[in-house]
Amino acid sequence: MDPNERRAQTEQNVRDLINHREPKKVPSSLNIEAGWGLMYAGVKWTDVEDDPETFARAYTKAHREIPIDIGGGPTRTSLRPAHALGNYMFVYTSDGGGIVHNQAADRYLGPEVYDEIITDRAGLMDRFGRMNNPAFLKPRAEAVEAVRNAAKAQLIANQTSALISKICREEIGMFSMYGFDFGSPGFYYGYTGEFWTFYDRLRGPQMALSDLRRYPDKVQAACDFLYEQTKARVVYDEESMKQEMPFGSSMFHPESYFSPAQFDNFYFKNFMEIMLPVMEAGKKVFLYGEGAFMKHIDRFRETPKSSMIIVLDQDDPFEAKKRVGDWCTLVAGPKAELLQLGTTQQIKDFVKRCFDELAPGGGYIFALGNGLIAAKDAPVSGIVTAYETAYELSTGGKA
Repeated sequence: MDPNERRAQTEQNVRDLINHREPKKVPSSLNIEAGWGLMYAGVKWTDVEDDPETFARAYTKAHREIPIDIGGGPTRTSLRPAHALGNYMFVYTSDGGGIVHNQAADRYLGPEVYDEIITDRAGLMDRFGRMNNPAFLKPRAEAVEAVRNAAKAQLIANQTSALISKICREEIGMFSMYGFDFGSPGFYYGYTGEFWTFYDRLRGPQMALSDLRRYPDKVQAACDFLYEQTKARVVYDEESMKQEMPFGSSMFHPESYFSPAQFDNFYFKNFMEIMLPVMEAGKKVFLYGEGAFMKHIDRFRETPKSSMIIVLDQDDPFEAKKRVGDWCTLVAGPKAELLQLGTTQQIKDFVKRCFDELAPGGGYIFALGNGLIAAKDAPVSGIVTAYETAYELSTGGKA
């Protein structure tokens, strides 16, 4: 099929299903990081990182050979920019085939951040940046050279990412729901909640969650301050609001650890205040329900119907279907452990159950329950079985 025709058909299927109409074909999506994609092609990351063409061709091999309709979204293509600045929070695996979070290299600040983010935010963030990028602490000439090297590496990474997107779109005919070309204001893409600043950056997960008990008033004041700044930047551009098919993204990270009351206080009430106008204008908001998200999922029945697209991570998709499947689009499927440990028939049976129970009425996109990061996350044979079965069930034919 012509790539443009295939992409147009997938887009129409997505339009239908996210509005809870049954599409002609249930589209499939595969979230793979570069390490797994390169492994599929038999290539090591460290061997191709400086060659955008080779990297992109190898990474997209899985997209060409596995029946996937939605993809081509952002993926990390290089660690060299960060390493040039002395930042080793992410490092290569020992076999050079992927990357891992090097948590031993994480550097966080003390509880003074809750006061400082109000009184001297610029100074605080500068101090944090220098601490995690030691090149900035070197003599000026060395620091400048490090920045130059990082910029050169980032240029190569940008070229690689752009080429991946181009191949997926123009050569394979994949439709992307995750692009940056939807023309909406910046807040529409990246609203994560103010607590994320402390959880994921300044304090780290363990200390930030402890701070909720030890310094509740300081945490509240700091989050309230940041939220007021967020609101001040929000502009509902009239032309952007009229666009027919933009997708937003609101990344979930700490929220699955919140109690229901904390979730409302630190995330949901602010999310609704900012995002409700765009949802009421017909926009679709893309959310990653990371971790154990089910305890919060019912709250999204308060959003306009068919405005939310929720990727499930660890939760039971069939339970999620019962609770919000008539209201929100779900992106879900078999988890990596089934692909690793299950038989071919067990994988096929689970995929069939997904189509039998999740697809009726629209609001469903087939995808793995976990993203693929490194080579051993899931065997190729299990993934191919899952996606070929999904293709047969959605089209009545072989992939």
